[in-house]
Amino acid sequence: MSNTKESTPAKKRGKLPFVIACAVALLCCCTLIAIVFIIYFFSQPPTPQLPKLDLTTGSSTQLVTKAVNETGGTLEITEGAMAGAKIEIPQGALDKEETITMSYKSVSSSNLPQNMRLLSNILVLEKSNSEDMFLHPVAITLPYDITKAKFNELVAAYEIDLGSGDFDVMTTLEIDKEQGQIKFVTSHFTDFGILELVETIDNIINAPVETGFNISRDGWFITNNGAYIEPNGNCLGMSAFARQYFLNYRDSSPQSFYEKLREGDKNLEVDDKIAQELAARIQLSYASRWTTLDNDMKRFNAGNTHKQTQIQTGISVITSMLLSGKPQVIYMDQLSPTYAANGEVLNWNALLKSHSVLIYKYQDGFFYIYDPNYPYRAGEPNKSVRKVSFNTTDGWGIYNSGVTAESGTYNYNYFLHFGTSIAFKDSTLEGLWEMAKNGFNDPSFPEIMVDSPEEDATVTERSVVISGSVIGDDFLTTGDDKYVHFYYPNGSGGLATIKKKLDAEGAFEVELPVIPGNNRVGILAAGEYPTSNWGGFEVITFVSTIQPADMLITMSWARGQSDIDLHVTDPVGNHIYYQNKTSNIGSLDFDNTSGYGPEHYTISSASGNEMPIGNYLVQVHYYADHDGNYDSAQAVPWLVNMKWVKYIIPETNEPVWAEQTMSGVLTSEKQYQDVYTITIEEVEVEELSSETYPGWNF
Repeated sequence: MSNTKESTPAKKRGKLPFVIACAVALLCCCTLIAIVFIIYFFSQPPTPQLPKLDLTTGSSTQLVTKAVNETGGTLEITEGAMAGAKIEIPQGALDKEETITMSYKSVSSSNLPQNMRLLSNILVLEKSNSEDMFLHPVAITLPYDITKAKFNELVAAYEIDLGSGDFDVMTTLEIDKEQGQIKFVTSHFTDFGILELVETIDNIINAPVETGFNISRDGWFITNNGAYIEPNGNCLGMSAFARQYFLNYRDSSPQSFYEKLREGDKNLEVDDKIAQELAARIQLSYASRWTTLDNDMKRFNAGNTHKQTQIQTGISVITSMLLSGKPQVIYMDQLSPTYAANGEVLNWNALLKSHSVLIYKYQDGFFYIYDPNYPYRAGEPNKSVRKVSFNTTDGWGIYNSGVTAESGTYNYNYFLHFGTSIAFKDSTLEGLWEMAKNGFNDPSFPEIMVDSPEEDATVTERSVVISGSVIGDDFLTTGDDKYVHFYYPNGSGGLATIKKKLDAEGAFEVELPVIPGNNRVGILAAGEYPTSNWGGFEVITFVSTIQPADMLITMSWARGQSDIDLHVTDPVGNHIYYQNKTSNIGSLDFDNTSGYGPEHYTISSASGNEMPIGNYLVQVHYYADHDGNYDSAQAVPWLVNMKWVKYIIPETNEPVWAEQTMSGVLTSEKQYQDVYTITIEEVEVEELSSETYPGWNF
């Protein structure tokens, strides 16, 4: 018998199995994508349907009318259905004499959610002209019927829109549950009422509350650093408008608020002009209210009163999230006690380093906070998840943050529930939002005018002089000295920065290196630091005809009024520095003598240069200190980035780059420091293509 197996000829395969395999693979991919989407979708906090008040009221019954001028006044009801109602109008709340009218409407029928009760008549506040706001907040005392309450524990005053059924919490000053009165502050002429959440404190403190606000979707991309018209930060404006957008505009756009106002480079904030200006303008609307809140700190006396008030504030926040479904704005400050000789607390003193945030969730004894000082960043997602503890025994924990992201950190231990009716009405914020969408075409912020180079100009040298001016008297004269900060490609795939102080007329001039091809330079008007006194942002573009480099060495340093020089000695002995800028191998672009740099050494085979094998010694030299202190030289930290073609991949002719970054500190004039020795072995050089705008991430 033969051990050899007969072979059966293989059948020719048709295309059908391949098509089926492709279809199965495509189906699997689509299924996987769908699963990922479903997981993502359901991992996002749901946005609940906001409850509405369905109230039927009788006609308005006038209680009192009175002429009140700039000095202020009081309207008070002592008898009848609204006995105890009072309006205290402080000096400056009106800029001229107005007729103030206080009326009320009784509710004949209501259709409210099961967890809600209306405990009062509707108070109507009006004045003689069409303006719907006081210049400063006024205090209103509104009585309610305690016999209508089920528990009389979770009661609060609300601004009510009888037409739409919308309602929002007020900033409460005092609650007298025995007499049935709540004192609160407002800036609005509108309607007010008292609502009860039909629950007990013990029940709500142990149950999670979620409004659906998502920091990565509904918060600002920019950080709270302030602007020149509001240098102490925009935290209240940013918190309030993030809430406004979440509640009123989110469903009108497929784009999240986090993404909506981002302009230019996706890694930068300073070029988001509309976002920066919107935040500052909204903050300005709260300025007088902010001062009022700071002054109001004086009303807190002795330990238990402060502690009890803080517990009441936390309960108010939870109650309002449960009743309205809305995130809540919180004002905070750091208080320290003054003690009597016997150790008792005499009073609480405010540090007046106040801050504002948005609370969007309560769970497991913690309030979850959107803090504009800590915007969401994909690389550090947990950094934006901020929390502060709260319970009805100990009150609030300590919350650490600052007036701005760049200010010092404070131990905030006082919290006030900030009703949005203390500032602009929604209609006014809507007006600001419409202006923002149209680009804020008015002169509130300065204008950056670039005289040279012209837009899309052609630059033939390795450097370009940018000159112009910042126009806006208020910007130049408000606060500290003003600067322009330049953002430009560093030749290594990123952005470099340099700043120049504006002269008295707002003029500037700076010489910057260029890269081959398209160049884009961002110009920021601000304070000495780019995160302070934001004033405006402009972009210029131009085209450079210089050839790509095969070696690029970039030096920058961290001090102004200083002259630091880059030195490179090539393998054949050419010593390139400010007095010998060019050789047949490499060249120095220019000599920066005023501070910060940068200076660049380049070798470009496309320009006819050769890059011989051997060692390239890189050095830095402290040429001179120009800061005016003749007794000692300022220490100057330096940074040198080196990038060169290491070899060519034969199959693709693509270059492989090597890169090295070194840093150090120069401490005395005329000092040299060796930076690094670049060793070139066998190298083939090909011309390299560039991105549209290298260094910028759109």
